[in-house]
Amino acid sequence: MKRVVEYESWTKPGRVVSQDFGKEIQEAIWQSGIPKDFFLGVSNIPDPADVELLGDLISSGTTDIQRFHEFCLRHGFPANITNECSAAMFIAYIKGACVAWIHLPEDSDIPAMLENLQRALKPYDLVIVEA
Repeated sequence: MKRVVEYESWTKPGRVVSQDFGKEIQEAIWQSGIPKDFFLGVSNIPDPADVELLGDLISSGTTDIQRFHEFCLRHGFPANITNECSAAMFIAYIKGACVAWIHLPEDSDIPAMLENLQRALKPYDLVIVEA
């Protein structure tokens, strides 16, 4: 088994993308020359942890309920802090969201591969972060 160096591809804060955005773009990323096993799109499935995190963000003062309500109204989500989908979409909006796992073989030219990935991801306005 080959060892890999793990990265992730994230949206920048301030964007609203579908929960399956990573899966939606992976074919185009692969067609740009990135091997299929290097870029794996993920789905962001809302769950109770998103509601809990939203509560923590509001309690800590990182955000507030008014900002959450304004976001929901602007984007057509229920303005209810117990709604998992609304919480997940708002958290992704304020913090960014992971849309793909990136696995680069440890013995590859990682700087060159990251450069190729950045080029492929540029049209989608995504960033690469260390996992």
